[in-house]
Amino acid sequence: MKTGRNHPCPCGSGKKYKFCCMHIDNLRTGGSQRVQGITWLRMRRTEGQLYKLLGTILTDR
Repeated sequence: MKTGRNHPCPCGSGKKYKFCCMHIDNLRTGGSQRVQGITWLRMRRTEGQLYKLLGTILTDR
C-alpha cells in the first residue's frame, strides 16, 4: 500500500510523510548517485535521532 502525503511517515519519525521522507522517496526513482544521496540522508537523520536519544538518557542519570 502506498503511503499518502498526509499519513505518518513509515520511518517512525512521527512527522507527516510529506515533511519527512517523501522527497527522498521521490529521488529514489533517479540514478545511482541519487540513491547514494538518499542513503546518506537517512544515515544523517538516524545519527541525529541517536544523539537526541543519548542526550535524553544521559540527562536522566
